[in-house]
Amino acid sequence: MFKAEDDGRWRVTFGRDSAVVSPLTDAEIALSSSNENDGLWVNLYEKALGTCLNQARPADQRASEALDALARGGSSTKILSLLTGHEVTRLSFAFAKDAKLDAAERAARLDRIRHELSSATADRRLMTTRTVLVSTPGLTPNHAYALLDYDEKADTVRLWNPHGGEFKPKGETGPDHGYPTKDGIFRMPVSDWVSQFSSVSLEQAPPR
Repeated sequence: MFKAEDDGRWRVTFGRDSAVVSPLTDAEIALSSSNENDGLWVNLYEKALGTCLNQARPADQRASEALDALARGGSSTKILSLLTGHEVTRLSFAFAKDAKLDAAERAARLDRIRHELSSATADRRLMTTRTVLVSTPGLTPNHAYALLDYDEKADTVRLWNPHGGEFKPKGETGPDHGYPTKDGIFRMPVSDWVSQFSSVSLEQAPPR
């Protein structure tokens, strides 16, 4: 993804797009992600990603700095497509909160989601999921999570909060008290997941 240019700048290549950015300033390092002891590649990636997002906007809607464009947030579906260069399918969980939806239709929607999860997990395709409002302790509202895999037998998803962190439920594991979390990673049943999260986005396999 990273190539040094002859003029000292860096070309960062995503799926089908790339951005050429200047070396990071001290201010940009301070404003972008903390990356522990793994160098500055995440900070450079963020600057390049912000540059790509800025370039995709109309000229009158662009931020003055790449990191400002990134700080506005946006669609995890769009970011996943940018990173992979592949089409991304988004499935809404609005049905799980719809009291008027009959049980048969709700079950059919869940079965489709399980099928998509099984296929994506088997193919090692990327998945993200996001929240809007949540009631389960330990979950972050209005936030994007990585979906690491789906366990068909247990009917659970394994999720990763990129903010990391630990969480221990103060009561029985479940939607009322939360799910044990280590380094931001936890499992939860699919039925609980669709009730607390708003959607899932799945990378699609490129055409053969």
